[in-house]
Amino acid sequence: MDPLQVSICIIATVLGTTSHLGLFIQSEWDVHAFPLFATLYLWPTVMLGLLAGAGYYHAMWLALSALASFNIALGLSIAVYRYFFHALRRFPGPRLARLSALWSIKAAVIDAKWHLRVQELHRQYGTFVRIKPREISINNPAAIKVIHGAGTSCVKGTFYDLNYPNHSLQMTRDKAHHARRRKIWDRGFSPRALAGYEPFLLDHCKVLVELISSRASHRQEVNKLIDGFTWDSMGVLTLGKSFNMLQGAPPSEIKQMKALGRLASVLQCASWIGQLIRSAPLLRYKTQQWLDWCGEQLEKRKQMELDHKDLFSYLIEGSLANSGPGQAKSSMDEDLVYDSELAITAGSDTSAATVSALLYLLAQHPDKLRELQQELDTCLPAKEGLSHAVLAGKPWLESCINEGLRLYPSVSSGVPRETGSEGLMIAGVHIPPRTTVSTPTYTIHRDPRNFVDPNSFIPERWTSKPEMVLCKEAFKSFSTGKYACAGKPFAMMEMRLLVATIGRDRDHWRQ
Repeated sequence: MDPLQVSICIIATVLGTTSHLGLFIQSEWDVHAFPLFATLYLWPTVMLGLLAGAGYYHAMWLALSALASFNIALGLSIAVYRYFFHALRRFPGPRLARLSALWSIKAAVIDAKWHLRVQELHRQYGTFVRIKPREISINNPAAIKVIHGAGTSCVKGTFYDLNYPNHSLQMTRDKAHHARRRKIWDRGFSPRALAGYEPFLLDHCKVLVELISSRASHRQEVNKLIDGFTWDSMGVLTLGKSFNMLQGAPPSEIKQMKALGRLASVLQCASWIGQLIRSAPLLRYKTQQWLDWCGEQLEKRKQMELDHKDLFSYLIEGSLANSGPGQAKSSMDEDLVYDSELAITAGSDTSAATVSALLYLLAQHPDKLRELQQELDTCLPAKEGLSHAVLAGKPWLESCINEGLRLYPSVSSGVPRETGSEGLMIAGVHIPPRTTVSTPTYTIHRDPRNFVDPNSFIPERWTSKPEMVLCKEAFKSFSTGKYACAGKPFAMMEMRLLVATIGRDRDHWRQ
């Protein structure tokens, strides 16, 4: 190795170390994941190829030495800091979790069982587990209120920059923007608004019953039926029309997006991985296609003259009336597009997963199903149509839904937050400032310290056996605080109507 090459390697090594300690460690870089990848790896690789192609081999080797030295030094600096000097070094957890979030890819993306892996980690390491370099998972119901409740010092972290620089109600870190949007969404899910949505949900219930009856002689996949029902319901609720999922003729854009759905699980690993993948040319093209389609549907919805109000009646009116100071119309329209994406996807998949799980549980426990059917017979005579007013508050139906939500929560891994500038004190343990924290819903719901016989389907724990709920604060399936699920009222109405529709149909249960 000639002296010039040695000098270049030393300088590059120093630059790699100082760039970490003086630059990268000082601020957030998740939203810049793809530009950084291009700067550090992609364009240098292109440059090396050009130098080799032009025959400048000596210059290529010098550049390669500099690039390798810089990146090795940068990587070693990050690894040494995270393993030995990071503020979270005293928290127990897997050794690989100290170094990189990449260790979670197999459990989160390939196996799609991250919630089970987190549960195992808590059994092994205890209440506080370092599951990623910057994240602590806390299996303690008291943490739910401290992290998510009113008055918390915790804020949304880089996970919520996915749509940057655009916003939706969920994917925004701007508190003022969220507060404005939340008021509008809350009006869209008020009791009066829900009463307006109910006839269309009931129509879809009838379509579902007719479809099941027409296929009575064939075995039917319940998950597919429920998934189609919830997607069609959200289509009517948000864009004024069904997506025809139940009929097996959905728009190609929805089929394509559902096919790519597994990639969304990379967000459970790290937000920078999601940003990097979403910015990749092919996926960026597919994502833009999906957003363009949502925008087209939104424009068509604006042109509709409906004789009733749907969710977007409230969102569109509210956006016009409550746009922020200096907010351009184009920005407002972009936010509405992302809100439409949120309403369609989040409102469909979460309800479908919960109802499918509950129907499975009822099929496994025919005695619980019979009790549900008896309650439905009492409040809904055989030939009388469904009514949400009649179903709401029915003890056994509510208990079954709650137990389904407890055993199979729609957001099983919990949602991440970031501690404030002074950190956070939970159960006598201090969490350092700017740390990502999460409360693993699945783990908390199945912890014997919170529920007696936690892995069993026992709806009675919500009615006649309250002693089986050891810690009421542990059950927060829709989260809590100002960022709690805005669509909870609609989700509960949809689940009551859907479970009652299928539950009271004895003939098809027997088949």
